[in-house]
Amino acid sequence: MKARSLILDDNSSTESRAAASRGRPTREAGSESNMVKEKEAPAGKGPRTFEVRSTPVEPSRAIRKDKGKAVLTEKVSPRQDEVPSAGIKMRTPRKRITEVLLLLQYLDRKREKYAGAIIIRSYVEILRKSTRIKVAVASAVAVKERQNQSTETRYQVLQKRLAEEIEKRRYSEKAYEGLCEDVERTKYVTVNLLSRLEACQTAFNAESLRVDELTAAAEKEQEYDTELAARAKKLAEYEAARISDLELIEKLEARCNKLWSQRTQAEEQLCNMETRLTEAEGMNQQLSE
Repeated sequence: MKARSLILDDNSSTESRAAASRGRPTREAGSESNMVKEKEAPAGKGPRTFEVRSTPVEPSRAIRKDKGKAVLTEKVSPRQDEVPSAGIKMRTPRKRITEVLLLLQYLDRKREKYAGAIIIRSYVEILRKSTRIKVAVASAVAVKERQNQSTETRYQVLQKRLAEEIEKRRYSEKAYEGLCEDVERTKYVTVNLLSRLEACQTAFNAESLRVDELTAAAEKEQEYDTELAARAKKLAEYEAARISDLELIEKLEARCNKLWSQRTQAEEQLCNMETRLTEAEGMNQQLSE
């Protein structure tokens, strides 16, 4: 026996849904087709062994939801060319078997609950309708949330702009107050500057007169300096002439001293010659005698 799963989306075609609803099996309350025989294993050893035997008498289907999709699981009887196995032995924990049994019981209760409805509908259609309602509600809620979010965003933007405008106005008022204070301070400073300017103008006039006087005195001093420079030049020339005269005098004195020494030597020689002449005359007289 093999299992076949049919996944029905909200966007699936109507034909496939109708086919799925037409193929919905009717399950007997006390289904005796599946017999589960549990073979007890020794205690304290691994998983237990179960033997599942099935007969191709009636197919069964299980329907579950998987993330917004309706999943239809159908157990189909083997084909004519397939030979059913005598028995399938599989090692499954007892917990898995318990979960399967609970799921089958849940599906049986759902089938019994919706079997006596006036308008016969498949469980897949009910799930599809509830899913559509949930999707529509979720989309409406999402749209409302988006609208609220956009409104909240606009409100926050406007509130931010209002806060910025208030802050700008406060800043402008503070700047205006500061400008008024600056204007008053500027007026006071202007008056002080004008008074200081007048005082400076008076002092400048006095200093200008003094500068004129000093300029005239400087011009006179310059004339005096020019005259002194001319006189100093003449004095330098006179000094140079005096120095040259002194040098000439020194030369003349040196020549005079030399001549005096030569004269003295000549006089000494003359005296010597006179002495010799006198001696010669005396000798001559002696000889003549």
